[in-house]
Amino acid sequence: MTSYFPAGPLVHASVDRLNTLSERILALAMCSTTDAGKEIPHRFLLAIFEELGEMAGELVSECHRLKTSLPAA
Repeated sequence: MTSYFPAGPLVHASVDRLNTLSERILALAMCSTTDAGKEIPHRFLLAIFEELGEMAGELVSECHRLKTSLPAA
């Protein structure tokens, strides 16, 4: 049986942050594709991947913070 606990403000803030990061990552990933078949300039691809890397780091940090804020099962 799964027991549920009331979510505190930190949990809500983490969920909101994770949602925002996932939307930004999806939007950036969509920007890296083109329907016109045109090649995206290399400097833009580098910037996109740099930003994706930074957001992935933020995502991991937020997941760790959320995990430590939850009570042990």
